[in-house]
Amino acid sequence: MPLTKTQQSLYDRIASGSQLQTETKFDFSPERKAISDDTYSVSDLQAFASQEQQQIQEEDKFSAWNALGAFAYQAVDTGSIGIAGVLADLIAPGTEEYIREEALDLESPEARISGMAGSVGGYIYGAPLKVGMGLVRRGVMPTVAKAFGKRSESAVLKEFRKAGKAAGIDKKTINLFEKNIRPTKTIRRSFYILWRLC
Repeated sequence: MPLTKTQQSLYDRIASGSQLQTETKFDFSPERKAISDDTYSVSDLQAFASQEQQQIQEEDKFSAWNALGAFAYQAVDTGSIGIAGVLADLIAPGTEEYIREEALDLESPEARISGMAGSVGGYIYGAPLKVGMGLVRRGVMPTVAKAFGKRSESAVLKEFRKAGKAAGIDKKTINLFEKNIRPTKTIRRSFYILWRLC
């Protein structure tokens, strides 16, 4: 089998005792260079450290304002059932996107936590719970009471007042009896608070 030109050339070099790659030089001791050629004075390093510290403080300040903004945004948005965002976009188009994407960083951990608290507060003290409770009181409760043959507290007290007036009982006496029949405000308020929390 005949050799190719490359194989023949390699064979000739090896046979003659010459190196295969004579032009390659290996340098096993590279020149040591300083990490940085710049020289800094102590005052330069102190100025740099103070700038870094100031930047960290500004980031912390932004972080606190961002968390407060996320709380307020989520509380208003949830409390108004999203109507505030729609109105803002009607007045100035793109406002809600600007707030969500540029003004606030809603993805940071502190903004997520405070935004969650704002959503809960907006739900409890805003329209969702109040509208829901209004619908339950005015629509569902009377229907359920009629279905089970029961009457609500206000219906019973209304009948009591009418019967008292028809019997000729003084208004102060009726109010006194009504006050004794009706649960006290503190008991009602505590049940109301417990009910809202659950």
